[in-house]
Amino acid sequence: VFRMRVYGLVQSQIGSGHYVRMKHIQKGLKDNGHHMNLQHIEGKLSHEEMQRRMVGQMEIITDYSPDVLLLEGFPFMRYAWYEKHNSIKEVLKLAKSMGTQVITSVRDIAIQQNDKRSAFAVEMLNEYVDLVLVHGDKSFIELEDTFPHTNLIDVPIHYTGYVTDLYKPSSRPSRHGVVVSGASGAVGDLVFDEAIKLCKRSTYKEPWTFIISDKHPTKNAKKFIEYSKDKKNNIKVVSNITSRQFRKLLTKSRLSISQCGYNTFLDSIITETPTTFVPYCESKSSDQPMRSERYGNGNINIDVNGVKNTVEILETFVHNEDMNEMAKCC
Repeated sequence: VFRMRVYGLVQSQIGSGHYVRMKHIQKGLKDNGHHMNLQHIEGKLSHEEMQRRMVGQMEIITDYSPDVLLLEGFPFMRYAWYEKHNSIKEVLKLAKSMGTQVITSVRDIAIQQNDKRSAFAVEMLNEYVDLVLVHGDKSFIELEDTFPHTNLIDVPIHYTGYVTDLYKPSSRPSRHGVVVSGASGAVGDLVFDEAIKLCKRSTYKEPWTFIISDKHPTKNAKKFIEYSKDKKNNIKVVSNITSRQFRKLLTKSRLSISQCGYNTFLDSIITETPTTFVPYCESKSSDQPMRSERYGNGNINIDVNGVKNTVEILETFVHNEDMNEMAKCC
């Protein structure tokens, strides 16, 4: 029986989307009898600290001896240290020397890059990577829309569909109420402030639920908590709910108001909840405006079987490579 060993390496400066996608894939691999050693390097680290972390990764990879090194985001995302230090190259060289297949994955929308970074990305892909997985649906958003140099990439590019938990709560006979959610930190205020304006103008007598992360700045959260204390506003503030609890709440709700990050977008799609997106767009490299715009156009018949498809692609790719090696030996 074929059993893969996959080494998943996630490096994220902000947000949890990269790690959440890889956790879903890790579970999908486990459900199919495979194993993933998942490593997560998070936060804005100094070059020296990142160098040290990468040396540690090389030691673990050597001991684990994986069939696949699966990266998340590299080299399409916003990590300038890749260009300034050879540590990531050393990890890739090690994997290649061990006969490990190097596969990288990226979400539906890449970070906007200048010519120097784009050239670096193409160079890294063509020299070290065996396969690129795009965790999106080509009929909805193409990688070319945000990385226009795909014609220079020599390695295969496969679209997996969107990576998410397929859990969908039982639907209710009718929907009632509004649920409001924002990202961790002050940027979530954009959503909450807009929601309060809508709440004040609303003629519906229904509950509004504000989901505020425990990481939200206390001084910012206070104004929403104070507003909720007035019973006539019919607002409840909650925090620390799980993804599945969030989906249960969405299924009951008439409307969702949220940002348009990868995972929240999929929560709305899976639960078929009408959503008003307030995308974060203060950064030129933000992915949310494009996703929100496409959603607004009504083309949302997307493939959400990204976990299943990713596992199958990895199985096929690694198995075929094994067969090729056997053929060479014989």
